[in-house]
Amino acid sequence: MENNSLKEQSTEALKKKLAVTKGLTILLTVVMIVLFAKAIYDSITKEFNVLIAMPLAFTAILAKNIKLIKDIKAELKSRPDTK
Repeated sequence: MENNSLKEQSTEALKKKLAVTKGLTILLTVVMIVLFAKAIYDSITKEFNVLIAMPLAFTAILAKNIKLIKDIKAELKSRPDTK
């Protein structure tokens, strides 16, 4: 279903969606690294912290965003006007 919606969108809309998704994926990755580092630091200095599960929970969102980026790039590459 996602591929169908990508095929129906204009090239400009796909380029904009690609840029936004890339930016948000980078931001999410940075936030996950900071959260993971803080959770490990807190676990070492204090005691085990439940916050260590948060970056792991965001991994599914990160994987979905990476797949979306790959799908958008493939769709843009398949279009004759973007080669």
